[in-house]
Amino acid sequence: MKAKSFVTVVIAGLALIQTGCASSEARQVTAIDSRFDQLDLSSLGEASCDYRFQPGPLDQTGNEFSRHIALTDENLISGATSVLEEQGFTVANQNQGQFGEVIRFDGPDGMTAGVTTIRAEFEGKKMPYDGLEDCDVPAEGLTVVSLSLPK
Repeated sequence: MKAKSFVTVVIAGLALIQTGCASSEARQVTAIDSRFDQLDLSSLGEASCDYRFQPGPLDQTGNEFSRHIALTDENLISGATSVLEEQGFTVANQNQGQFGEVIRFDGPDGMTAGVTTIRAEFEGKKMPYDGLEDCDVPAEGLTVVSLSLPK
């Protein structure tokens, strides 16, 4: 009888872990959303895509919580950079990527950020970010602003 009760408790515990144990959002999601609200990217341009990644409760790969907002126009990188710097982010590195410019930032409270351009020459293609397969690159290109926090 004790073994049966133990199995029941273990199964119930695993079910709670798989469903997140609670209905509230992870603190990282709340912090990222709050920071995006402070950034007010709508002042730069129209958002064409908004994607969030949240690692699962049993994910031990070290994945980060992240959110990526794609703004319609590849020429918004300087404005996005200024907005991030006003919020206390500092440029960590800058590179030319396959699809355009990539700037990485270190920020307050362990948050990191990125600004990436996807050039207009990729018009009609799917945006090359995991989970964003439904986000087409418009004729103007895209500027993607990303925020991340560790798990």
